[in-house]
Amino acid sequence: MQKSEIRKEVWERFKWYESTYFERVSSEIQKQVLKYIMWSDVKTVLCYISTKDEVQTLWIMMEILDSNKRLFVPKVIGSQMIAVEITDMHYLEPWYCWILEPQQNISFEGKIDVCITPWVAFTKTGKRIWKWKWYYDDFFSHFRVKNKIWICYDFQIFDDFEIETHDVDMDLVITNS
Repeated sequence: MQKSEIRKEVWERFKWYESTYFERVSSEIQKQVLKYIMWSDVKTVLCYISTKDEVQTLWIMMEILDSNKRLFVPKVIGSQMIAVEITDMHYLEPWYCWILEPQQNISFEGKIDVCITPWVAFTKTGKRIWKWKWYYDDFFSHFRVKNKIWICYDFQIFDDFEIETHDVDMDLVITNS
C-alpha cells in the first residue's frame, strides 16, 4: 500500500470507535509509558502534545513534571522542529491547527533519553508514516535520541508498507495490547 492509502485507511478505522474507547485505551497506554519512564534511568523525555485524534499525553507530561525528570516538547520554527524544555503546562499556547506549543524558542542541544512520538501508521518492525511532515525524521537525524517510542492504537499497526529513505525507524511501539 502507498502512504496516502494507509493514511486514508487509518482515518476510516478511527470512525469505527466511540470516544469512550479512545479515553480508556489512552489511559492504558499512558500507564505503560509511565511505567517504562519512571522505572528506568531516563532523565530527559521529549513528548508530543496530543491532539484529539492521537493517544493522549497530558497525564504522561504532568507525571514527568512532578518527577525529577526533565520534560521537553516539540516546537516547529519554519521547517525545523526543536526540543524546548518546559517546567509547567502554563508555558504552552495554541499554534498551527490549535496544537499547543511552548512560548519560548530555546532549543535543547543535549541528549534525549526517550522521545515519545505520534504517527499515523506503523509496522511491527518499526516502519512508520508520519501525520504531518518530516519534522521528526529531520530531528532524529540531528539530535541524539537514545530511545524513540511510538504510542498508538492497535488499529494503526499494519503488516508492512513502503517507506522512503529518510524515514527513521522507532525503537519501541507501545499499544493497548
